[in-house]
Amino acid sequence: MSLTDMKIRNLALDRLAKIFSVEVDLLDRDAKFGADLQSSFVSDFRDNELDVILEDIRFVADKRALADLNAGILVIDTVRKYCDHMVASARENRNRVVQVLVSASNHNQ
Repeated sequence: MSLTDMKIRNLALDRLAKIFSVEVDLLDRDAKFGADLQSSFVSDFRDNELDVILEDIRFVADKRALADLNAGILVIDTVRKYCDHMVASARENRNRVVQVLVSASNHNQ
């Protein structure tokens, strides 16, 4: 599957809109996770929206990005930063990004 940066960004926006049950056109690119985009209450046995996003971020990250995330150097706390991370990660591991943005989006959250 050949994806441009813009297509990856659009798929990332679609994924976030589905996760938070909002219209993609209403998704503010500067919205902060946990503040502007709140998680719903979920039991200890099911991931909430913020858990899903964190899993996405870590799954697509390469070793350097993971190290930066763990050290607090890389902070992905907005819609824009999530999309940027997906685009950057696709340059290193397009298959993982496609798996998250295409495959996972087809499943119910």
